[in-house]
Amino acid sequence: MAGRRPSVVRPARAVALLGCATMVAGSLIGLGAGPAGAVEITPAPTSGSWTVDGHGNGHGHGLSQYGARGAAIAGLSYDKILSFYYPGTALVVGSAVSIRVQVSGVGAYPTVLAKAGLTVSGVAGALPTTGIDFYQARPISGGFQLWRHYNGAWQAWKNIAANLTFQSSSATVAVQRGSGATTYRGAVSVFNVGGSATVVNRLSLDDYARGVVPSEMPASWQAAAVQAQAVAARSYARYFVNHPRDTNYDICDTTSCQVYGGMNAEQAASNTAVSATANRVLTYAGSTIFAEFSASNGGITSSGGQPYFVTKLDPYDNAASGDPYLNWTTTVAPAEVAAYYGLAKVSQIQITGRAPGGQWGGLVTTATVVGSYPGGAPASISTSGVSLASAMGLSYTYFKLRPVLPLGHLDQLSMTGLHTMTARGWALDLVNGGASTSVRVTVDGTSRSVLANLARPDVQAVYHSGSPNHGFNFPITVAGGTHTVCISALTLNGSDSASLGCRTVTVPVSPIGHVDSLSTDNAGHYRLQGWTFDPDDNGGPARVHVYVDAVGYSLSAALVRTDVAQHYGLGNALVGFDVTVFVPAGKHKLCAYGINRVPTAGVNQVLQCWTITR
Repeated sequence: MAGRRPSVVRPARAVALLGCATMVAGSLIGLGAGPAGAVEITPAPTSGSWTVDGHGNGHGHGLSQYGARGAAIAGLSYDKILSFYYPGTALVVGSAVSIRVQVSGVGAYPTVLAKAGLTVSGVAGALPTTGIDFYQARPISGGFQLWRHYNGAWQAWKNIAANLTFQSSSATVAVQRGSGATTYRGAVSVFNVGGSATVVNRLSLDDYARGVVPSEMPASWQAAAVQAQAVAARSYARYFVNHPRDTNYDICDTTSCQVYGGMNAEQAASNTAVSATANRVLTYAGSTIFAEFSASNGGITSSGGQPYFVTKLDPYDNAASGDPYLNWTTTVAPAEVAAYYGLAKVSQIQITGRAPGGQWGGLVTTATVVGSYPGGAPASISTSGVSLASAMGLSYTYFKLRPVLPLGHLDQLSMTGLHTMTARGWALDLVNGGASTSVRVTVDGTSRSVLANLARPDVQAVYHSGSPNHGFNFPITVAGGTHTVCISALTLNGSDSASLGCRTVTVPVSPIGHVDSLSTDNAGHYRLQGWTFDPDDNGGPARVHVYVDAVGYSLSAALVRTDVAQHYGLGNALVGFDVTVFVPAGKHKLCAYGINRVPTAGVNQVLQCWTITR
């Protein structure tokens, strides 16, 4: 495919080609470059898209147009440039031949501008031009009806039971295309193919090259680069003269072949390059080569089914060439990849092979797309680097999914004891196939790591990890006061993390307690039973104070209360009390207090008060 001129800067996604003769003969996070031969596993993000970095734009076979410019800047002649990009080929002077080019964009009724000396097969002599500005070929059974635009109106003129060929004494024919006209060297034929018109321009191979070269590469570039482009374009076209695409034409004029703009595209500098390389083509084993080319290979050429397409580092496709495709970044939604492969969901992409050399290990050659089909059946699709690039909307296989954060989920982060929180969930880093990683626990800025190596087959089933051991379930001890507790999933080497969640908790510092019962013998003795403790002690023994008005009694709270210890997760159960005090006759206030242990934080707490009259 031959694309746009290199003066157009790459859009957000690396898809617009400079020029490229196309082959027709034949909730997780990613990883960085691993060791040679390592599988690069990049899970699908739980939301959003992958971020992809890459180099180049095109298929990378043969000539890199920006590379040719860089080579010319470095001082290489056009033949040396061609030798580098098409190794093993010979530069020869070929015989002069003609080529048939399918012309696009002419509409259902091809229209030719009337001018002096214009002729058409089936009509004797030059076509009349007085009062006539256009001739039009309209398909009919067995041929065409020729119409003419006479004095501002169309009128049917002649029926010709054959295909048509327009020529002129100037050896050029102008064809209406869109709102304007394109002038073509040579002859223009119109074929009736199943009731539709196909327009073909027949001209010499060198004249054809004059309309291709500036459409594929700026004529203002270094002469050696433009000359190399001229030979590549001529060789590509000569290949199709020998292997025509259709019975009526050899090659097309769009990016599906290489762009051909007729005389309208020609420029003096590119015409000079065509003349300087007149009739020269590249051959391999005596045959003209399939001389594919592309805008940019990003620094690595790629193999492609021909012996003269090889994978190797390209030192010329560099910053000096002004290549806007040299480095690019784009985003790819997992849904795009899923749709390409007919999947309901993609859970991960595995890069399983790269061509050796270059950043990240080189071009992507093989990959596996893991996910599920509609209906839920698991899918694991082996694919080529070229297909994966197409699925991701990328123009070349020199790319890497950017490393991002590990994945995980915090199922629980809650108080399960007075000084104890429980963190439960899972963490996953698929960089090395899903080996167990760790989570980071941070309490008020102080951190420690805990392995996430408990069995979680549910996680393995969803993310296709190599091991099920990704779970964690552990206690976190927190002192009295207010604290911020956070959990993060770590990469396997601990170089990056993803927050799984935080919680702010307050652990009491003043005594906690309760008077379970108050009883009397009706003789002034009051019995209080209950429990109390200072949270800072995480248990007992504790003290309880009982006041009758202003008279106080300091008493022990050191009886075993297993129920209290279990409820609060205390270190020991010596927190119960069973005490009796005397209340004299009259009206009095009776109060019980849990006592804060000096010098810990907190204050004494009223457990309960009563007004007693006896």
